Amino acid sequence: MNIIDTKASGIKSHDKNNLIKNIPLFDILPIKYKLEENNFTHIIFQSISSVECFKDYQILNNKKVFSMGLSTNQALSEKGIISTCPDIPGSEGLKLIINDEPNDSKYLIIKGVDGLNIIEDYLHQKNIYIEKIICYERKEFESYSELKKNFLDVDAIIFPSILAAKIYFNQLHDKNKKNIKFFGISERINKFIEALGYNPILINYFSENLELDIKEST
Repeated sequence: MNIIDTKASGIKSHDKNNLIKNIPLFDILPIKYKLEENNFTHIIFQSISSVECFKDYQILNNKKVFSMGLSTNQALSEKGIISTCPDIPGSEGLKLIINDEPNDSKYLIIKGVDGLNIIEDYLHQKNIYIEKIICYERKEFESYSELKKNFLDVDAIIFPSILAAKIYFNQLHDKNKKNIKFFGISERINKFIEALGYNPILINYFSENLELDIKEST
């Protein structure tokens, strides 16, 4: 079975699933940032890339750390950092958790260019102190013509982001191929794919045997 993971370049691969081929559809480019102060009580990481591109991990001591979803939680765990992750991944789930935190908390949000503003807007509405760091940007490739051959005989495709799904369906998808199975790692990604008229399957991206899970889902 030919399985492709569209995880971005620069994101750590998981060797336990090394039979799955990684074909990145965009680059992750770190951005220099300046941390003005360190008086935060709560830190929110919005994505795996925010974990990978953030450098000042020493400031996390004695801070409460949150991750937007399981993938980000796992990325932090691999760096030895324990974070609180919502049972329902995403902004709405995270709202439910931070709603119980003290209103005098001071938040630092770590994200990328064009990252979601839902949590930031929510905290602003509650008049809670917030700062943010933009530590990376996603850059699409100039051309996708050379990548098309990699998807000619694909059986299943994993989408860790909406951007990867958007690029694939705009640039690479052959509408004549009806048997490809699509897997999103979050409900938000799958809703995007469903809106295009397809039936994606939600997958546990950090399964001990991701390849087997995909085979059993097809």
